Amino acid sequence: MAITGIELRYMANYITNIASGYYVSNVYSIDINSLLFKLHHTEKPDIYLVLSTFGIWITHTKITNIEHNKLLKRLRIDLIRSKFVEISQIELERITYIIFHNHGKEIKLIIEFFGTGNIVLCNNEMKILAILHSVNVRHRQLRIGMMYEQPPKNCLNILELDKTKLLDGITNITGPIGKFIGKTYGVPTKYITIIFAMAKIDSQTPCADLKKEEIDIIYSAINKTLDAVIKGKHDPVIIQDDDNTLDVIPIKTDSSNIIKNMHDFNDGLDFIFTKKFIESNESIKTTNVENKCNELRNKIREQSNAIKIVKTKSSEISELAKDLSRSIKNGILHITDPNINHVLNEHKSNIIYEKGVQILKISNEKIKLRENMSLHAIISLLYDEAKKQIKAIESIESIRNNTEKKIMELENQSVKIKKTVSFSKIRKKKWFERYRWFYTQDGLLAIGGRDASSNSIIIRKHLAKEDIVFHADIFGSPFFILKDGINASADAIIEVANITACFSRAWRESTYGLNVYWVNPSQVKKSAPSGQFLSKGSFTIEGKRNYLAVSELELAIGVIDVDGCAIVISGLPKTIMNKCKNYVIIAPSGDEVSDIAKKIKHELLKIDSVNDVTLDDLIRSIPSGKSHIVKMKTA
Repeated sequence: MAITGIELRYMANYITNIASGYYVSNVYSIDINSLLFKLHHTEKPDIYLVLSTFGIWITHTKITNIEHNKLLKRLRIDLIRSKFVEISQIELERITYIIFHNHGKEIKLIIEFFGTGNIVLCNNEMKILAILHSVNVRHRQLRIGMMYEQPPKNCLNILELDKTKLLDGITNITGPIGKFIGKTYGVPTKYITIIFAMAKIDSQTPCADLKKEEIDIIYSAINKTLDAVIKGKHDPVIIQDDDNTLDVIPIKTDSSNIIKNMHDFNDGLDFIFTKKFIESNESIKTTNVENKCNELRNKIREQSNAIKIVKTKSSEISELAKDLSRSIKNGILHITDPNINHVLNEHKSNIIYEKGVQILKISNEKIKLRENMSLHAIISLLYDEAKKQIKAIESIESIRNNTEKKIMELENQSVKIKKTVSFSKIRKKKWFERYRWFYTQDGLLAIGGRDASSNSIIIRKHLAKEDIVFHADIFGSPFFILKDGINASADAIIEVANITACFSRAWRESTYGLNVYWVNPSQVKKSAPSGQFLSKGSFTIEGKRNYLAVSELELAIGVIDVDGCAIVISGLPKTIMNKCKNYVIIAPSGDEVSDIAKKIKHELLKIDSVNDVTLDDLIRSIPSGKSHIVKMKTA
């Protein structure tokens, strides 16, 4: 399944409305034709946007890297921290233009969904900066440094269709009406089915047989279908074709092959295309394993054939030795005796000379004989050679057994790959998770700023009259708000004061014996006194400040399960110890944030196996500055 032009028009509008005002936080590779964009907004949940040569949609699953996409590095350079503006589409062509603004410059990411598909990065003048697949065909050429050109149109724009054009178009057409509309206006088969089911007219009806009233009905059905799809008047379902291929259609039909109802069309695309990625991932990995298995199976066949050949040689050499022993009983004592020839002939062996050396040749084996060697000695030599062949068989069998074990290991690996979940559900985060946050021991929520901007937001947007506000008595402290703080216990107030100190500049400078104060919301003034200036994220505090002494700086980090997803939380050690089975306690000085985050992840994942936890999740839970681990519990 690939997205159609009609669906693309809807998705362009849908994504533009949702992602407006977002910035590109990161870009990830999914496979050689697909990329995952993480879009960030200061006040809204992150969006994960998939751009692929077969579709574009917002995903609710984080797909692991299957194959490297060669555009990844360039897109990260040009697009990270750029602002998403809009997605546009020319008519109903299967091409989208995604427009970004980066430091006043416009950048366009063009995705083509027809043929093998393509992704092209252009500047505002449409000069190609990067391209997934270079194009060199009769009607156009695309490569880095050239100007981007659209392919020539191969059908009319159905959005411009009117009854007169429809009537004129079918004049002198003898073929079926459904085929005519599909080919002339580029309408996919599934929408032809929907249109004619709505019109209650057979799509196989010859154009010449249609009455004017029937053409009016078909025209109306086309407009209703286009209007429903493009404007989002959906009742989407997943259907399964006769060849077991899944597809999503935005308009429910009476078809018997419906297998699943969907909440919206985007979720339908996400369901189908994520499944496609998973199957592709399994296919790539299992194919690699199967190729290795086939190589080893070929080796086993070669080794088995070698064993058969060696066994045959050993048997033939032993049988010759036995017959020569019988010849001795008949009085023959030397290999040169003419009477021995019939014995040699029976075993297809003979005596030859190479460079003056006498050689007994049997089964392509050449056994050197000493000069004037007795028949007894030759027989002994033959038995020795047969024993050597037997040892060679044992060696080959040992190698074959090891090869068979490797095949079993690979086959087990293949089974594990098929059972491996190669994607994780993207949990819809709570509003407060974009800030510093934690729950006190008695369950009250506390939120704090990460920087000047979020300091300003939490005070201006989230401070209520029932809350209390915390700030450390040091330059470079976040504001923390304890929700419903007027009813908080003394222990909860002390807890928030300690966390406020931990996330202040005191941690970076290892400053102990710090004071933290709390005030009521009415004491926080959002404007500066007359004649003074307040920097972003700063506020004026009036009236009495309630001071608390914070004697030590320690922070605990653990992982809890929320709706099946692993979430990193931080807080005072005694609180985290009660909430988390496994945790790490850190204090100021030691390793940089990224390094200590790696150590914490290593320790927590060792027991918890919380694969959903990313390094970024941990970094966001650690104060700025250096830290070291003072205690951990991972058992």
